[in-house]
This record gives sequence, structure tokens and C-alpha cells, in this order.
Amino acid sequence: TAAPVSGVVDQATPFLKVDATFGGMFTQCATYGRTCSCKGLVRFGGSGVWSPPLVAAGNFLCQTGAVFPDILVDDVEVCECSTSAQRLIAGQNFSIKVQAENSVGPGNFSAPSILKIMGEPSIVLTLSTMEYESNMTVLWAPPADTGFGTADPTAPIVGYHIQTSLCKDFDQLDFSCKVKKYNFLAQAVCASGSCKAGIVEKDNLIQNQVYYVRVVAYNAVADGFLSFATIVRQTWKLFPSYWYPSDELLPFGLAEYGGVSLFWIGGGGDDTADGEG
Repeated sequence: TAAPVSGVVDQATPFLKVDATFGGMFTQCATYGRTCSCKGLVRFGGSGVWSPPLVAAGNFLCQTGAVFPDILVDDVEVCECSTSAQRLIAGQNFSIKVQAENSVGPGNFSAPSILKIMGEPSIVLTLSTMEYESNMTVLWAPPADTGFGTADPTAPIVGYHIQTSLCKDFDQLDFSCKVKKYNFLAQAVCASGSCKAGIVEKDNLIQNQVYYVRVVAYNAVADGFLSFATIVRQTWKLFPSYWYPSDELLPFGLAEYGGVSLFWIGGGGDDTADGEG
């Protein structure tokens, strides 16, 4: 039996959210970068934000990569192990009964129904950007796990959040980072296994700036995990800049445009660049 953690009943389609793990206790088995020894269930994260629990049967490194997603937490990531907890697995069937209750008391349970467990989408790994005259185009592929596990891609992705920032850490409390969030429905931007959306320049993009971009998928359950590993750097109409140190016998210059840097050395103290390097 999985205990509910939250639910909504005052709408046309009530739903219930249950914890991915139930029963047992988790204890820390390793800090980030160290080896965790666990035979049971293991989770990665911290500060109340955890990856889906995984079955562990030995030693493994507590770090992001092939095993764990890149969890964004406000503290140092750790691994926790449980030898007694059970877990709900995305894609597996789950038996549920519903019982209504009013001021008089509870009613009878409904007949059991078999439902399929849906989890949050996995990380959007394939991401690129392109600069056009009046908009920045973001391209990506849907996540490998849309909610029912990687073996079952039938869970529908509802949409995607695209975030842009002038800071790589996307600090929303720092006004200078200018973090913006754009929401796109999947059916409007995705087709045939690929997705594409445009961010118009007007009121959104500032010339001569470098933006960081990331994409997060979401389904009917929750947003997918954020990851620093999938952030893309995109310049926006960057102006060329030149630098000639006055104390050098051979002055040199640097120009950046469209994300490409050019460096050259002048000759004989002349400020005119006569070669690219």
C-alpha cells in the first residue's frame, strides 16, 4: 500500500499523488563523488529533492552521469540507501480503490481499478540553438522517458518550458541574470520525433548579449529534472570587439561574432591588423 502525499478533489477529474517510495527508511550512504554501498533502493539528491529510487546491488559512485540525473538542490548532493523501502515503478500497473467521505462518514470502496504508474519525464539531452534575424530558434528531441519508462514512450508530454538567462546558474534572485521562462505545448512545437520553438527578439532578447538556454519537459505528473549538463550557450547579435595592448611591440586584436573568436597579431607597432591567427 502506498500512502498518498497530496491530491485534488474539487475539480472535474480528481487525481491522487503518491510517493514513489513507501515503507522503510532512507539513510545517507555517501556524499557526492564517493562510493555508496547499498543492497536495496538508492536515491540521489538532497534538500527534499530526490531522483526516482533505483534498485542497487553493490557499490557505485554517488555522482551525476549514467546512473543519476543532475538534480538541482541548494545543498551538496548525497546518496541515500534503504534496505526495506518499496517503490512504485513508472510503467507498472497499480491497483487502486476510491472511497468517498462526507460529514456523516465514509462510504463504500469502489471496485478495484488497474492503473499505470506515470512518473516525471527524464532530462532533455539533445539541445541546440540557432540565431536568425528576428528570433532565436531552439531545437531539441523529446526525452527518452516520457513518464512510463524508457521502454514505453506512450506517456504524453504535455509541454516544454524554455528558460533563458544571462547567467549560467540561472539565478532568478539576481535581476541582472534576466531569467525568462517560455511555455510551449508539445503538440504545437513537436512532430516526428523532434521539437522546435522560436523566441522572438522584441521584448525578449538584447543585442550584444550571451544567453544560456535550457529546456525542461513536463507531463501530467510533474516537470522533468533540470540539468546544468544540457545548458546551451548562444550569443545574440554580438558586436565585434578589438583589443590592442599599448605596451606590446606586436599589437594584437580580438574579435567575437556569432560565437566565433578571431585573434590576430599586427606588425612593427602598426595598429592595423595584417593577419589572422
